[in-house]
Amino acid sequence: MRMHTTTLIAALVLLVPASMSVAQFSDKAVEEAIKKGTAFLLQEQQKDGSWGRFIADPKAGPANPHYQVTGPTALAAYALMECDVSPQNPQIAKALEWLGEQKEDHTYSLALRANAWLAANRTTKAKYIRPLEKDVGVLVSATRTGAYHYLAKPQNTWCNSNSQYGVLGLWAGVQGNVELPTEIWKRVMGHWEKCQNHDGGWPYSAGGESTAAMTAGGVASLYVCLDSLFNQAFLQCQGNMNYKPITAGLDWLDKNFQATMQGQKLGHSDMPYYLYALERTGLASGRKYFGKQDWYKAGATWLVGQQAPDGSWTSQFNAGNTGKTLGTAYALLFLIRGRNPVLFNKLEHGGDWNNRPRDMASAALWISTTFEKAMNWQIVNPDVPVAEWHDAPLLYIAGSRNFAIAAQNEEKLRTFVNQGGTIFSCTECGGAGFKANISAVYAKLFPQYKLAPAPPAHEIYTVYYKPNPARLQFQIMSNGIRPIVIHTDVDLPLIWQARKYATGLDAFQGATNVIKYVADSFLLLRPRGTTHWPADAGAGHTATIKIVRLKHSGNFDPEPLAYERLARLMGQRAKVKLEVEGPIAIADLAKTQAKLAVMTGAGKVNLTDDEKATLKAFVMAGGGTIMIDAAGGNRDFAGRMEEMIADLFGNRSLRTLAANAPLYTLPGMAIDKVEYRRQTRLRLNNLKTPNLKAVIENGRAAVIFSAEDITGALVGYPSSTVDGYEPDSAFELMRNIILHGTQGNPRP
Repeated sequence: MRMHTTTLIAALVLLVPASMSVAQFSDKAVEEAIKKGTAFLLQEQQKDGSWGRFIADPKAGPANPHYQVTGPTALAAYALMECDVSPQNPQIAKALEWLGEQKEDHTYSLALRANAWLAANRTTKAKYIRPLEKDVGVLVSATRTGAYHYLAKPQNTWCNSNSQYGVLGLWAGVQGNVELPTEIWKRVMGHWEKCQNHDGGWPYSAGGESTAAMTAGGVASLYVCLDSLFNQAFLQCQGNMNYKPITAGLDWLDKNFQATMQGQKLGHSDMPYYLYALERTGLASGRKYFGKQDWYKAGATWLVGQQAPDGSWTSQFNAGNTGKTLGTAYALLFLIRGRNPVLFNKLEHGGDWNNRPRDMASAALWISTTFEKAMNWQIVNPDVPVAEWHDAPLLYIAGSRNFAIAAQNEEKLRTFVNQGGTIFSCTECGGAGFKANISAVYAKLFPQYKLAPAPPAHEIYTVYYKPNPARLQFQIMSNGIRPIVIHTDVDLPLIWQARKYATGLDAFQGATNVIKYVADSFLLLRPRGTTHWPADAGAGHTATIKIVRLKHSGNFDPEPLAYERLARLMGQRAKVKLEVEGPIAIADLAKTQAKLAVMTGAGKVNLTDDEKATLKAFVMAGGGTIMIDAAGGNRDFAGRMEEMIADLFGNRSLRTLAANAPLYTLPGMAIDKVEYRRQTRLRLNNLKTPNLKAVIENGRAAVIFSAEDITGALVGYPSSTVDGYEPDSAFELMRNIILHGTQGNPRP
């Protein structure tokens, strides 16, 4: 199983599960579990700043190899800092001080302490770099073969539990900018290759059976070696080739995942210990699933169900002393690290999608380190439901030779975009085949829009960093209010893969700008495992309301699924079955029985005299209500609509609705405060009340107008380009507009 550098290519092959949800999963429950677990660890800290020592046998003294002085404290402090407890927090500061005073010569403890130093360095300007360098240096000198045992010194015996923790400590050094000799990674890789079992898994010690935690640890360790040794092996576009030790290990986890979640094949470990190893493997590989399950949802569901009333989890290790500390810390690390937002979903298409298997891993690591906020990436398969793609705002597609995807999955790309996502694609190695394929797909899916070069002054080059546009050459397809496709024929994946942080800085800054341009802020990204797209509300409605959407000569439908999502939310939150007709021609408005007509758009629009007359008659003679909003906050459309309203109803007919207007004061649905998007807050001087305008006829709001976006917000995505309301506020406004504008129309 020995590997040669010239043939090394990593494989990230995904099995395609038929069913991938864990029904019990709830992000709110996970968030509450993290809060309770954090509180438990803080209250368990001892007066000296520690969380006690690990003593497997109370009769054994410090000479016993299982006696760990700093391990429990390092693990607890590390977990708490990952849960956003600041290293300046008095309790954490005291723990770090205590850790720095202790002598340590055990592998577990050194590795965990190194990770505690790393976590503390992120927000203290590397205050703890010297102790990190010291602990990592001990780990480097502690192995001749790449394997470790309990005592951190070269020896002839090893166990893979200590070996994976030794690698974990070394990797903390890499992330903390500690220089390590290349030779150490060759030793580590050699050890894990040699001791892999024929079934693809890894044992605790030589000759043993494969176990879940050791296999997860083996795969994670090999990924660290790949990232540290062989980035240069992927400079050519050679397709999706395999590195068998990793693919065999992932296959073992796939085959045995369900059994491991039932407590089987855990070997010397227990569930919290195993889940921490599984989380590291899932994040390193970019895998979203093991077997037929989302590994994070499965593990989080188990942990939420097993949490004790005091907020703790129990580990079988040293259960009489520090067992709760260890179990709780491991559980928190799984929950918080796995829950971190996902920046990019990398699509596993049928072409050469994985020429650069570590491109997104490197880009995500650089962004996480730069912004001192842990963020992930992952791989998604086109055969899964689109809802499974919404962990990330960006669907990343790369290739050189071709972009191949089944017709039914091609349609999923359109759905993903129409549900608020953005596709980000890169041509590798100047591949004409991929460029032609992906361009044809975009033209087919979105024929009304064009992919065009972003000029050097475009916001995508200035939204946060100011990289050299010539080194990125982004092309953008917009629906009129936001980017739906961002593409480049510059081989950025090559730079990310090779980790050219200095000479290729523009590429890393460009990736950051893409995220900022699409999603506005890292703080707006959803936790992993959640989606903004609601399920169908089903039955249980108390009323049915019909509204109609209108066509016009301009871009009348930039967000085709905005009102589908609104209808689902109306069913869930207002118990109203919303029937949405159209978009229909304005000339056909009189034929409908709807009392509320909705018109949106982006860009210039010209209505005919007949269309204007129809709209006026709908309001004046038919008693209907018209709702108009400028999609994305588009100024051209807003200006044209204000002119039209003045032409039809008088120059001074359109007025800002008062705070006590009936539309805002519906019983049980009062709106006295709204939230705007960032750029809108700045433009409106932090206005907190709605900014709707209306034409009042016979005491009712007959024409309702919003210059601020509502349509885009109804889709529910974060955005830097949309000028308007935040999604929840947009829903509340439309809910009230619908209920107010259709009074007398609801059908029980």
